[in-house]
Amino acid sequence: SVGFKNKRIHLAYNGVPSSALSFEEIKGSSEKLKQYAWILTGDYPRFVFTHVTRMVISKALWRDIGVMEQLDGPLAERGESAVLFVLSSAKPHGRSAAEAQQMSRDYGWPAQHREGWPDLIELESSLHRIIAHFNSRARACKIVLINQYGFSKDRLGESFPPDLDFDDLRKGTDLEFGQSIYEPFGISQVAALNSGALAVVSDVCGCVGFVRQAVGLLRLSLPIEERQAPIANLIMGEYSHLHQHGVDPLSIGRALRDEAERNTAQTVARLINEHLPRTDAQKQKLMAQGHALSQRMSWDVVASEQLLPALMTS
Repeated sequence: SVGFKNKRIHLAYNGVPSSALSFEEIKGSSEKLKQYAWILTGDYPRFVFTHVTRMVISKALWRDIGVMEQLDGPLAERGESAVLFVLSSAKPHGRSAAEAQQMSRDYGWPAQHREGWPDLIELESSLHRIIAHFNSRARACKIVLINQYGFSKDRLGESFPPDLDFDDLRKGTDLEFGQSIYEPFGISQVAALNSGALAVVSDVCGCVGFVRQAVGLLRLSLPIEERQAPIANLIMGEYSHLHQHGVDPLSIGRALRDEAERNTAQTVARLINEHLPRTDAQKQKLMAQGHALSQRMSWDVVASEQLLPALMTS
């Protein structure tokens, strides 16, 4: 450690996928996801949300449900609806294809769940109970827990459309959640930026710094009057800014924490409702902004502007 004491620290971020996508591709993937939502829930949603993540406490999946609770009323008032696909498994390898097919045939998994392996285990069980409670009361939103590794027919049973795949999940979503309580970077949150999705993150996610850096560089190329315009693709929940809610972090208890999280979820839901694309023109604007961001956050940029210069000066 003595040898590194006076060394300069170089920060190189994780790269983000960036490729040119057409509006028709995005719409096609969106329609396929909505069709799958209809198969699982009986509702054809106006919007599709996703959260692809590991099933660990640090991912704070309860915050997604908190935001959905706050968003349900405003969407219902507009006559709109949304489905959130949560793809997360307590077992990294997930269920075997045979187990998935059997559950699908026996009781309609993943639309329906049962306690115990090969279905709900460990954190999946408690999360599903909260989701089921939400679904029983919600007017405009539904949450589907897909406790499996993989997004294909062999991994998700007979109800899975044959022309749907993981690329559609990234291209067709309107929003990707990732409101972690601890997150060195958070690739899932920003992986869908390229397709024009909203990235809903927490203020502790390391990717926020990279997004801010990319936004700053992009704004330099804009006319002066446009440089301060907000970038709607990123919505950040300030969950760690407890002072905004009159809470002392050193004396916080569960009740105060829950109140602070509800207040933050309300703000996040309001921003989502304001920025969800409701016209083709709005979606195309998010696509253009998201693709520009992803280009500034690509692996090529990381390698050429961050990693290689760091290696050359080390």
